[in-house]
Formats: sequence, structure tokens, C-alpha cells
Amino acid sequence: KSAIAATRISCGARQLGMTPQIPPEDSFIVALYLTRLPYHELWSGGRPLFMQGYAANAMRIVNLAGEFSARITHPHESLNFHIPRSALDAFTDDAGRPRISNLACTPGIVDPVLAHLAAALLPAFTRPQEASALFVDHVTLAVCAYLAEKYGDGPPARSETRGGLTAAQLRRAEELLADNCSGELLLADIARACGLSRQYFTKAFKATTGVTPHRWLQRYRIETA
Repeated sequence: KSAIAATRISCGARQLGMTPQIPPEDSFIVALYLTRLPYHELWSGGRPLFMQGYAANAMRIVNLAGEFSARITHPHESLNFHIPRSALDAFTDDAGRPRISNLACTPGIVDPVLAHLAAALLPAFTRPQEASALFVDHVTLAVCAYLAEKYGDGPPARSETRGGLTAAQLRRAEELLADNCSGELLLADIARACGLSRQYFTKAFKATTGVTPHRWLQRYRIETA
């Protein structure tokens, strides 16, 4: 639907060879290679599109509308972000900026910012019981914001100076966070309760408290314990 998904993929010896063709859909796949891949072929419409190797932390972006398949030649691991068009549109609409028609990058570039954001998510795959929805939501929002600004074809985001939360908004946000110590509440739920967009709420909360909602919740748990 409109959700962004992060998937860790481990390709071993059994996965080598040509993959089935993926049915077309208007969604972007941002692949970040966690390990070096000496050679890889990405096919589109039954023809080779990219034939190259990838260094560790190298990335690639494709739109699945191109009917892709791949020839996997070596075992490797990657972290893929699946971003449906509806999720990208919802993000830009929420930010009050023009919609982005395309995300693109030079295949094989190494982006340290995206690599660090991906690294923040990796422990969630090995210890999912410790990864709260609030944390995952916060990181995927940061990933979407960075990709839209860095690799989107829309105009640059305008720099805006805004204040923090009102006393009533802060009280409401802290009440919701405290009542949901498991962290399963989403940023959008808290922002909606405060009458704000998700992106503005995240910035305003940090401007008011000095920490992100996830960090605030961590501190609250420690103080409660």
C-alpha cells in the first residue's frame, strides 16, 4: 500500500542464476549493497540494463515499472528500501512541496549518509523484538526525506524557520508517548493528535525538547525503571 518497507536480503549459492521477472509496479527500489558484489546483471524488458560490480555500501535506484529481473553471479547481502509511488507522494504532500516524478542515481555510487541510515536499521533485523515501530518509522522517514532531496527530480526544499510545539501540543505528545511505552505508536499518530504534519511535528518536537520522540521515549523508560 503506501508504506515504505526495508528488507535485508541474503543471496547464497542456491540463489545464483537468473531470477524471475518482477511484475511491473510504480514503486522505487533503493538497493544498498552490504557486501562487495564483483559482478551483477540487472535486466529490464528482457534485455541487460546494468552489468557491473558493486562495492560495499554502493547503491542503485530503479523504478519497478521497468519489469526487472537479475542475473545473480555471486553470494552477497543487501538492504533494499521499497518505496511505492503513493508513499513518495504522501511524503511530499505532507511536507508541502511539489511531488517528485523520479528518483535516480548513478548505479554503484557510495553515499555515506544513506549507508549510515541503513546501518541504524540493521540491528532491527537481528533483534526485531527490540525495534519499536516508532524507531523504524523515524528512520524510514529520514531515508525518504534524504532520497527525495538528494536524488529526486523536484525543486530543492525551501529552508523554513519555524517554532517548536505549544505547551498543549507538547503535553499531548508526551502523554501519548508515555501511554505507549512499547513504542508501537507511529509518528503520524502523535502528529495527528497535535494537529500537525508528521514532518513538522518531528522537527518541532526536537526543537522543543532537544531530542527526537524515540530518544525521549528511551529516556522516559529509563527514568520509569
